Formats: sequence, C-alpha cells, structure tokens
Amino acid sequence: MKMKVGITGGIGAGKSAVCKYVEVLGYPVYYADDRAKEIIVAHQTVRARIIALLGQEAYTSEGYNRAWVSRQVFSSPEKLAKLNSIVHPAVKEDFSLWASAQTAPIIFKEAAIMLEQSAAERNVDVVVAVMAPRAERLIRIQQRDPQRSASEIQKIIDRQMPEAQMTALADVIINNGDHDALIPQINDLIAHLSKSVGKLI
Repeated sequence: MKMKVGITGGIGAGKSAVCKYVEVLGYPVYYADDRAKEIIVAHQTVRARIIALLGQEAYTSEGYNRAWVSRQVFSSPEKLAKLNSIVHPAVKEDFSLWASAQTAPIIFKEAAIMLEQSAAERNVDVVVAVMAPRAERLIRIQQRDPQRSASEIQKIIDRQMPEAQMTALADVIINNGDHDALIPQINDLIAHLSKSVGKLI
C-alpha cells in the first residue's frame, strides 16, 4: 500500500529544502503550488471559470495575469474562497492521477495551503509541517526575493496560518531553524514512515 505524505509550512520555513532532500533519497514529490500555476493556464474549464468569476483581465496574451488577480482577491475573502474552490479541486484530481502512476511506497505532496483544508481535500495520510523562527524566515525570503520589502513579507506571513495552530494540526513537525539539524529529522521521518507502510502491507 502506498503512503501519501503532505509537506507544508509557512513561507520561508523550508518546505522546498525538505522536499529536495526527500527526492535525493529517491521518493517522488508532487509540487502542488507549481502544478496549480500550470493548471490555471492549461486547464480550459478552470480558465473559463476564473474568467467568469473575475473577468477577462484575469488572462492576457502572455497568460495568467497573476498580479492583477492577486489584487482582486487580496481584500475580498469571498472572491479568494471562490477562486480556491475552482483551483483546489482541479489540483486534487491532478494529484490523484499523479499518485496512481507512482510506484514508490511513500510519495510526497508539497503545498503551502494544506492544514487549512479538510482531510478529504488534502488527500494525504500524514501531514508534516516545516517550522522556522519568523526572523529567520524573513531573512531567507529577502535573500531569495530582494524586490520584496520587509513589510510586504510580514504581511504575507501574517496572512498564513499561525505556527501554533499549525503545530496543533500537523501529525509531524520538522524544525528548520538555522541551528536545527534538518537531515537527521528527515531520515527519522522516513524511517518512521517506512515502518508504518510495512504495517499497512
């Protein structure tokens, strides 16, 4: 039996670092946020529904007008919820198709929004949350995305699920602060998951 493991965490916490090491170990990773960007452009039904919701300006001749869409939904929780209700089911279906084609005993799904969803929407067996101190996250984001101001980054962090809530909802926590040993934690996680898969077979 295949085990599906979700990897989530706030911006700058280090989800990608965890996933890259998991891939080095030979386990496949589905990057939900990257696939969502592709689906928004390529999936004709999704595209049509987004245009119906937000207007023709949602797409230009160059593709999805992400900056414009972000401005439309930033101050409208209702529009954001409707946009998510269009995109998330399409990503869930895409992940299911991808998962069914994998042969590894453990597969991973990386997504920024996961614990905010219901268990059915997540479509994973275990949720791992990656954590790091807020100040360190801020520095990391500024280093990789220097055009963003500190205040802009703070606003993004504030809009995401608080770490205390994430800790309460996740099945496993990986600490990825600058002084935390990341690789041993991932190795321990894989060892634990492998034992669990063995019990399921």
